[in-house]
Amino acid sequence: MPKFESDFDMDFNMDDFEFTEVRLFNDPSYYLSHLIPEGNELISIHPDMPIQEAITKLISYDYSQLPVLTHQTRGLVGVISWKSLGQKFSLMNGNSKVKDLAFAPSVVFKETTPLFTAVPEIIRNDFVLVENNAKEIIGIVTAADLSSLFLSQTKPFLIIGEIESYLRDILGKLSISTLKAIAVSNDNKREINTVNDLSFGEYQRLFENEENWNKLNLQFDKKYFCGLMNTCRAIRNKTMHFDPQGLLEEDMNQLMKLLNLLKNLKDRGYFNI
Repeated sequence: MPKFESDFDMDFNMDDFEFTEVRLFNDPSYYLSHLIPEGNELISIHPDMPIQEAITKLISYDYSQLPVLTHQTRGLVGVISWKSLGQKFSLMNGNSKVKDLAFAPSVVFKETTPLFTAVPEIIRNDFVLVENNAKEIIGIVTAADLSSLFLSQTKPFLIIGEIESYLRDILGKLSISTLKAIAVSNDNKREINTVNDLSFGEYQRLFENEENWNKLNLQFDKKYFCGLMNTCRAIRNKTMHFDPQGLLEEDMNQLMKLLNLLKNLKDRGYFNI
């Protein structure tokens, strides 16, 4: 994960963390199986299926490729894709079968293959097939799946980074002596020179202080704003522990509530004052 020096401060203070919220996993690795929905029904086509039926399946499921199997999950022949269809389109006729086409290259990985092992092949071929220990094809992992995973895993970090950037701009209006007074640390060598040296929990305490709140003149309901800050602090804690399942939708909604409030300040010209 790159460090966004201006927007995202990855430094944190132990005061920010509530260890009762940490989720433990027996195996934290990302496997290809994580990208195949639980209970996923494999959609495949038979080599003797008419071309028009195969095309209809591709369109109806909105897939770019489908495995060609002699049985429901076994007997891999290859993969039919829009690319392989296009390569043979001029030679197709009304009686053409799937087996008459040039198949796309098919790379097969075990479902327990670490995701990052498979990434180069997914990028190279746009997809890979996934099989279980019984040699049954159980799904396809595509480049689009990788993009969705990247978005789901990085979006919370980007939102939190944007929130913290706004918070630093707001709290930067306070004096350095106020910032130093709120800092809590057992490290006597810790220096507080700017708001960037504070933790999220210390941001929260600055807002909770009535005198600071009045100085900042945010024109929000203080109780609601500070409560949302506390909720988002806990969500930030969970996010920094890299839960493979990502954040719950409700957690994302809470982050967006705080971000929307901060963006409202920007729209009202607060940061230009």
